[in-house]
Formats: sequence, C-alpha cells, structure tokens
Amino acid sequence: MTTSEIIKFIAINILIPVVVSIVVFHLKEKSTDRKRRLTNCRIGVLIFESFREEVETGIGIMERAFEYALDENCPQPYLMSLPRKSWTGIDSIPVESLLIIRENESFVSSGDLHPRDCRNHIKNYFVNICANTDQALHDSYLHHGKGEDWRTRIVSFIKQPDDNNHLECAKKVRLMIDDCIKILKVDAKWR
Repeated sequence: MTTSEIIKFIAINILIPVVVSIVVFHLKEKSTDRKRRLTNCRIGVLIFESFREEVETGIGIMERAFEYALDENCPQPYLMSLPRKSWTGIDSIPVESLLIIRENESFVSSGDLHPRDCRNHIKNYFVNICANTDQALHDSYLHHGKGEDWRTRIVSFIKQPDDNNHLECAKKVRLMIDDCIKILKVDAKWR
C-alpha cells in the first residue's frame, strides 16, 4: 500500500464518518434546542395569558367599584375580591420564558413598564395591588355597615392622583403582559 492509498483509506473509513457524525450530532442538538425553546415560548404565552385574564378581571372589578361609589343610587359598595389564583409566587413565571423576554432588550414597550422587569411588576400587582384593593373594598363595606361614608374612601383609593393609583398601575401591568406575550409569540415564530 502506498502512502496515498493509506491516506485515502483513512479519509474514507475514519475521517468522513467522524465528520459526518459530528455534523449530525450538532444538527440534532440545534433541533432539540429549537423545540425546547418553542415549548418554553408556548408555555410562557399560556402563563402570561392567564395573568392577563386575571389582571383584566381585576381592572373590571376596580372600575365597577369606582362606578358604584360614584352612583348615588347604589345603596352599598361593590364587594368582590380581585382574582389571583394564577400567581403562586415568584416561580409562577418560568425562568426560560424570562430569559427569552430579557434577550429582547431592544423591544419597544407599549407602556411605561418594560417587559424585562415583568416578574417584579406582576408580583407587585398580585401581592400589593390585589391585597390593597381587596382591603379597601372590604373596609368600605364595613364602613357602609356602620352608616359611614364609604363612597369617598373607594373613589380616593382607586383613583388616587399620585403614583399609588391602583387602577392605572393595573392597566400598565396589563400592557406590559401584552408586550411579554408579543415577545414570546414572535420568538416562537422566528425560531
């Protein structure tokens, strides 16, 4: 066997199969990563849609409570708790979905809240805004039972003129959730 035949033998029987197996391995890994990312996007969209539904319902409750307080014909306050079953803590939003959202730093948000901070803003909505609003609605009901003015309490609580305006904050959170859903849907289609 000559040197050229040995090199040809090594190339055909050893190098080509090794190179082909490496290429196939990397293509399979890329396909698996793409499927995993697509699944994470879909799961993220479902979770954020659940959050959006509860925030939307909460906004409706706050608006109805405000309308009841302004309507002199309503004999008693609107008493209903804001929904928050989809929030089970900070881990309600999967890390993989957060990473996909955070990768989109150039995304121009629709409102004041940027999607990269979604975990914090959604937590603040479910932990603070929901609890404070529920407490205000409950307190107004108690004041109504004692014959005290409940209308001014609700109006001033829900439509506070400063940064504590719970209704406006909830609307900003809803816009931010919509942005998160857009990012995840675009990423799922792009990949």
